[in-house]
This record gives sequence, structure tokens and C-alpha cells, in this order.
Amino acid sequence: MGDPTYAWATTRNRWTSNHWQTTPWFAPDPYGTAQSHPAWYAGDLVPLILREGHDIQSHTFSHFYGGFVRAQDWHDDLATWDQVAAARGVPPPRSLAFPWSSSGGMSDASWDALEAAGIRSVTRLSDQSQYNLFPINERGVVAAPRCQPLPGHERILACPDVYLTPASVDQVLATIDHTREVGGAMDVWSHTEEVTTEEQQAAWERVVRYAATQADIWIAPLREIADWQQALEEVHIRTDINPHPSPDSEEDAFTVTVTVTNHSDHDLEGLTLRSNVPVGPCMRETPDGLPLKMSTPHELLITVRAGQTREVQLCSTS
Repeated sequence: MGDPTYAWATTRNRWTSNHWQTTPWFAPDPYGTAQSHPAWYAGDLVPLILREGHDIQSHTFSHFYGGFVRAQDWHDDLATWDQVAAARGVPPPRSLAFPWSSSGGMSDASWDALEAAGIRSVTRLSDQSQYNLFPINERGVVAAPRCQPLPGHERILACPDVYLTPASVDQVLATIDHTREVGGAMDVWSHTEEVTTEEQQAAWERVVRYAATQADIWIAPLREIADWQQALEEVHIRTDINPHPSPDSEEDAFTVTVTVTNHSDHDLEGLTLRSNVPVGPCMRETPDGLPLKMSTPHELLITVRAGQTREVQLCSTS
């Protein structure tokens, strides 16, 4: 990145000193290795993280203040992240968490740079009132816990987050409950150096255990959740109802043909189709030979691959 010097890093902009006005941003970096300077580098942990099935996304390469830098700085940062990550077998990021919640003041050109680099979801957004998309309500939880398209850059989803520390566990659990109530989504985060403490590990264990015991909570990387939400916007469903009057019953039977087309680039596994009345598959499998599963008399689970159209026939069961 050319080891830049950032003139915006001043006490006027809430930095503790004017040191970085004249000091290159990467000056303290020892330019060593994970073996020579393990406090600085964690690249040797990447294979372990990937092997355990975790997802690695971006927090920027240089940890600068996103609202102060130029669009070119964003371009250089994202390109450098991609280069370094690719050397470790990590694909380009689709999700970005802003350092210091620094989305406030982002220029339109900077958002364009993120979008052009493939970023499709962001979190750790500014809590300044004029930028805050997810204010805290009177209950101390995120008021609108769901990802929403970024105004002016709708291909990017802005997603709410909550900071987990030993002192905030109850707030995080309350936010989880609120998110369940409204059918939303939320991100839970901590700083990497914090999770080395026993207290922080206990906090994470309590929160994850609670979420994992709730049957209606999906725990996944933010990238997957955002991709799913965006893909849902590109699903088209057509229903054709065929009534069958019955002289022996006060309620008429019917069949309904449901045609589902997934116009997105992502496979949708476990897509849930809901009916206002009890229904069931008219046959055990669809014409394409794939099995059908009813999770409840009102909910059918179906998998629709990217670009695929599936047709399902349902019969009334009441």
C-alpha cells in the first residue's frame, strides 16, 4: 500500500495525538514472521481456522478510519487484503466489519469501491446519530435487528451488531430474544485479543449455548446470512389453485401447484414455503425426483439451486 501517512489522523478528529500526521501508518510493523513476532502476526493460524470450518472475512487490511480515507485508499486496502489472503487460500471477502465503527462520513466513491470489490454486507457501522441505521431502543437492544439495503448502494446489506463482553452478556441475550421476535438477524462480535481471556470465553460459551438450544435460530457466518437474504429477493413464486368440491364435506378439497424459480446465484437449501391452511405433498417426490419434507402441516421445506425452477403439487389435508 506504499506505507501511507494519513493527514486526517489528528486530535481534531478525535485521535489521541497528531503522531500519525507525520509517521507512516505501518511504521511500527516489525516486518517479521509469525515465528519471530507472534504478537504481530496470526497467519499461521489461518489453516487451523479454515480446517475447523470457520469463515474469514475482512476488517480491512490496514485498520484505518473508513470515513476519513479516500476511495483510492479503500481500493488499495481491499486489493492488498485479497493478495495476502489468497496466499493463505482465503477467498476474497464478501463481508466487511468497519474498524472503530467508522462508516460515518463514507463518500459515495468509497462505497463504490467496496461494491466493486465484491463486498455485499457490512457491519460495525457508525453509532453517530446521523449515520446510525440501528439505534438502541429503550430496552437496551437493537431497535431494528435485521439487515437492510444500504441507501444508494442497495447491493450492499447493512447489518446490526452487538458487542459481547462479560459485562454485556445479558444485553446480548435480550437482543437475541428481540431478534427472534421480529424474525430478524444480528451479528455478535468481540475483539480478537479479548477472546484469549477465560471471562470472555465463558461469555461466548453462554451466548452460543443459548442460541444453539433455540430451534428457530440459524447460526451462520454473516456472509451466508446476507447472501441468503439477498437471494430471497430474487425468488419468484407462482401458485395455481385447483378446487375440488366435495359433497361429503363442508370444506372443499383443493390442490395447489407451486412454481418456485431461484433467479439468484446462490443455492437455497431449506427454503420454507408457508400455507395459511394445512397442506401436504400430493406425492412423495417432485417430478425432478427430489424428496419433499413438511416441517409442519403449514410449512414445506424445499431446496432450489441457483437458476433452477421447481414445481410442487400440494393437496389440502383439512
